[in-house]
Amino acid sequence: MLENYQIVLGYVSASSEKGVFIRLGQDTTARAALNELSDEKATNAFLLYKQNQLVICRIIFIDRKENINDNNDSNKTNKNSAPKISVSLRESVIKYNLTLKKRDLKQANFYECQVINENNDKFNVSVIGSTFTGVLEKSGEYLKKDAKALKQVRESLENKKTIILELKELDASVFPNVVKFTNVNIEDQASFDRSLVINLLSVQENEKYEINSELYNNVKMIVEKEQENELSNELKELEKNAEEVDFEALLERKGNNEENEEEEENDEEEADSEEILKYAESEDEDVNSLVVRKNFSIFFKTIIYFYSFVIKDFKHKISH
Repeated sequence: MLENYQIVLGYVSASSEKGVFIRLGQDTTARAALNELSDEKATNAFLLYKQNQLVICRIIFIDRKENINDNNDSNKTNKNSAPKISVSLRESVIKYNLTLKKRDLKQANFYECQVINENNDKFNVSVIGSTFTGVLEKSGEYLKKDAKALKQVRESLENKKTIILELKELDASVFPNVVKFTNVNIEDQASFDRSLVINLLSVQENEKYEINSELYNNVKMIVEKEQENELSNELKELEKNAEEVDFEALLERKGNNEENEEEEENDEEEADSEEILKYAESEDEDVNSLVVRKNFSIFFKTIIYFYSFVIKDFKHKISH
């Protein structure tokens, strides 16, 4: 039976602006909301997930309430309806167990965090042991203007290490909550009194983190290998199709078509010349003026032929 905070494997059944839907079993589907798809800053993160892709996720909420039928009888419930399952695909949520509650977030408390993104004016951070995220602004009010402190913040981002931050501002009246952190009152990460940290990981939780990390990395490696194999198969198929094309026959056919068209054009020019002379003799018209007029007609036909050849060649390239 599925439980809250459990780590599970599944396959993507659909991915859209509504989130990523994951098959956890024959009759069980979970949904990862857009804000739970990735720790990384990505536009349209749902595009990262393809149908039938293997994924690892953590269950963050199961709604087991019986759904009321669509009719107006509120006393009747659908006992056979599947529970609504919300999951997270974020690396930080999967690796760290969910132990922190919303009520545990309080101003002036210290928390173990992980920097997940850097923008021009701020760092985005996730709070270890939760799905909560916040920001560490780069202004002097929040970020300590110290080379060593800045280095420690960036190391958390680059090496996915945890860092201790103080919760400076919290506005829970809006969604998503406004959570701002600071490191101004932290002299040194290494010597900081870790007993003050609200969500400090225990030895047991660190062991779970190591196990979860290994599982997460193994699934990631499997998915990357599958993607490489798919790309390799597509390239082989393209190569096979290219080998089946007889380019010499295509060039020979093109040459024959050009020769036939040239012969037809010459025949037309000869017929037109004979018609000019015949018409000039019968009507006693100035042959020179007729030749000039006919040459213009031939020039115009040549232009039309040239453009028709260009268009034909372009269509040939498009079709191949």
